[in-house]
Amino acid sequence: MSTVGTLAQSLLVRNNISSIQDQLNTLQQQVSSGLKTENYGGLGAQATLDINLRNQVDRLDAYNTDITSLQTRTGIVDQTLNSVHDATLDVRSTIIQNLNTASGNGTIVQAAQQAIADITNKLQANVDGRYLFAGTKTDQLPMVASSTILPQVQALIVNPASPPGAPGVLQQAPTPANIPAAIQAAVSGFFATSSNYYSGGPAYPASHVDDGVTVNTSITGDDPAVAQLLTGLYTLASLPQPVPDPATPPSLGQSDFNATVQSASGLISSALSGFETLIAQNGTNQKLLDTTQQDQQATLTLVKTQVDNIENVDMAEASTRVTQLQTQLQASYELTALLKDLSLTNFLK
Repeated sequence: MSTVGTLAQSLLVRNNISSIQDQLNTLQQQVSSGLKTENYGGLGAQATLDINLRNQVDRLDAYNTDITSLQTRTGIVDQTLNSVHDATLDVRSTIIQNLNTASGNGTIVQAAQQAIADITNKLQANVDGRYLFAGTKTDQLPMVASSTILPQVQALIVNPASPPGAPGVLQQAPTPANIPAAIQAAVSGFFATSSNYYSGGPAYPASHVDDGVTVNTSITGDDPAVAQLLTGLYTLASLPQPVPDPATPPSLGQSDFNATVQSASGLISSALSGFETLIAQNGTNQKLLDTTQQDQQATLTLVKTQVDNIENVDMAEASTRVTQLQTQLQASYELTALLKDLSLTNFLK
């Protein structure tokens, strides 16, 4: 018996079966892993695009991490600046209520001393081991303790001139013609040297939060607003209790005391304006960070969707494709069986 068949038909069917089996194996691996391929090479022409998209995802994730950290810091900075501002307002209110009243002299000095301790403590704000107002020296307390500064400022006003110290304003010979101006000049001179009250570093560089976008969030404890505020507060906190006019140095007369308080109060009012500027500046930074992060989240969602479309398997589509291939494979097997059974006898029937 001779079999009727063609080699070409047999080879074609076998190749078709092999191809279908390869496709089924690939689909089974994809369904199992959820990925179209385990390496970039398997993506063909889309490999370069996929690599670029993944790099963009990594970059956006890094930006997001940095922004989240900056948002935490600027949030604490906002609370601190507002708290210092409010404490300063309280001191100014106390000055206004007690100025030119003999019974209020001690109240003013005590209020200034309490405000110094409170404000100094606030400016030592720390987040995750990072001192926020210390500039580049993030691991170091930025503000010099009041217990160190107050005796030095008091000595500028009242000093017995024992070596090696210089005589204070009230011990100078001859006595200054304008004692309040001399006191203010002495204290201002002290705070003109930032290292006398600030032990932090310079402002740290602006942070990159997006491609071509930077934000400068560094506010240091030697900011002019802080220097002005401390000059005014330490002036008040260092004043000796006045005596009725006329007074002879080293005593401080009531009129000179009042004039000195008014001068210091002016500095404190200027410092309030400076803190309001810092609060607004920090608020602008917060808004920029929020807006940038929102834009990046939208971009990140889009990019991740593109990566998913390139790399990941559509399970519904894969399931349909498996069914189609199984049907084709079954048909190929049946065709193979028909070709195998085809004979001259069967052909002549």
